[in-house]
Amino acid sequence: MKFSKDEMPGRHILVGIVYRREDGSVERVVQEHGTVTAVEGNSVEYVPNGRSESIRIPYNPNFYEDSDPDAVYTLASSGEEVENVDIIARFEVRTPKQAVA
Repeated sequence: MKFSKDEMPGRHILVGIVYRREDGSVERVVQEHGTVTAVEGNSVEYVPNGRSESIRIPYNPNFYEDSDPDAVYTLASSGEEVENVDIIARFEVRTPKQAVA
């Protein structure tokens, strides 16, 4: 299912971001979950669990998918088990090539 902007606020979101180096190897992986607070323009704002400040990520309906309502996700970085997830968002960020002087 693709989520429209007006369907997302108040939903529990699981976000995974893979940062890759220029050669394609993984530099780091960020996984967190929280509550979507707003969707405005081309961004989704959510507050990660256990934190008070919000984070903005890009809005593109192709980046978001329905979660299995019975699934339990284990965050690789912390081992935390996350339940009752509504939306899964996956992103990949590639480090740009450095200019040679």
